[in-house]
Order: sequence, then structure tokens, then C-alpha cells
Amino acid sequence: MYDTNLLGWDEGTLQLTATLSGTGVVHVAAAPGFPSELDCGSSSILNGPVINVDSGGNLIFDAPGGSGCQITGGAVNNSGTAVWKSNTLTLVSPGIFNNLAGGLFDCQIMNNSVDGNILGNGTVNNAGTFRKSKGTNAIIFASYGPGFNNSGLLDVASGKVQLSSGTNSGTFSMTPGAEIWFAGNTNTFVAGAQIAGTNFVRVNQSAVLLLRTNLTVANFQLNSGDVGWPGRFNRVQYFQLD
Repeated sequence: MYDTNLLGWDEGTLQLTATLSGTGVVHVAAAPGFPSELDCGSSSILNGPVINVDSGGNLIFDAPGGSGCQITGGAVNNSGTAVWKSNTLTLVSPGIFNNLAGGLFDCQIMNNSVDGNILGNGTVNNAGTFRKSKGTNAIIFASYGPGFNNSGLLDVASGKVQLSSGTNSGTFSMTPGAEIWFAGNTNTFVAGAQIAGTNFVRVNQSAVLLLRTNLTVANFQLNSGDVGWPGRFNRVQYFQLD
């Protein structure tokens, strides 16, 4: 908060382990050198308020027990750094997570099977960087679950990300060995969409890729599902149809 006596910011941490309800605004304020933080712990529920995270502020999802963290109404508007450390993240409509331009959402989960489930029927809108930085398994957006609309950068630095639905006008990037999967619903690619790297893009579980722009992809596997036009693939080095 702003200290009117010192004429400066006092950084602080708010820890949440229950339900935060209401229709107001929670502002995670930050200034250079003064990063405040909101920690969403086990069984925490954001039910209605708008959460605004400044550039330089931190938002932590770390719920090793209970039902994970939930956004069941309102919106999270992140201009800072959001770190997902454990368990599930559930977005229930009209719950929205807006990762704004300049914002970072970083999944750091490392499990023996799935590296994190995103459940519910809410929406993730990414205009910043949505990154999977740790773990060799997958972040899974549940089939017919939360949408992922990407106008920024989806950076798969480790393991896999499985998407369910959304509209993509930004960049998908994969480091060597990483992959992007599509499963269960329709993902639409429009002008501006790019897939960087030479790793596999795979379509599973009756998913549909709807191309409304031409898309360059190096290695593509269609296990089950469909690719819709009028766009087309450019320079596919390897195309596998199972």
C-alpha cells in the first residue's frame, strides 16, 4: 500500500486459504523495488472480485492439498508475474484469467504424471507470455473445458501443453523435445498466428484445427480429429495421419 507518511510504497503479502467474495477490486500494487504479492493457497476461491496485479507484482497459485485454486467469478488481470506451483487450477464461467501484455504466467509444476490440470468452463486470455518452464509431462486444459485465447506467446520450454479450445493470433513456441497437443474441441488460427520451432504439433481426441490463415508447421500428427480450411499448412516437413 502507499504510505502517506513516507511518501512511498510498503510492499506486502496477502495469503488466501478460503473464499474471497464480493464485487470490488483487489489491487496487488507494485512499484520498482517494491513487489507486493497475493498467495492463493489450498482450497482458495476467488468468487467475484476483480484482481489487478501490477507490473512487478506477484500472484502465486500454490495449493498442494484440498481442491486446488479456483476462479469462480470476476477476473484476474495480470500485468506482473503469476506462478503456478501445484495441484489444479479451476476457472468456472464467468471466471476469466487475463494475462495482459507484459504479464507472465509461469507453470513450475513437476509431477510424475500430469504437470497440472486446468479445469472448468472459464477462459484464459493470453496477451503476454504463458510459459511452462518445468516438468517433462503435460499441462492439460480439460477436454471441452477452459478456452485458451492466445494473442501473445505460449512458450513451452519443457514437456507438453494440451489445449482444448480457443482462438490464436499469437505465437506458439517450443524448445527441443517439447510439444503442443490439441484435444476435444475447436482451435481457430487467424491472421498473425505462428508456430515456431521444429517440434511436433499433435491433434487428438476428435479435436478440430480451423485454419483461417496459412500456418507454417514443421512436424504435424493427426491422431484423431480434423483440420478445417480455407487456410493451409506451409512447409510441413513431416505429416503423420494415424
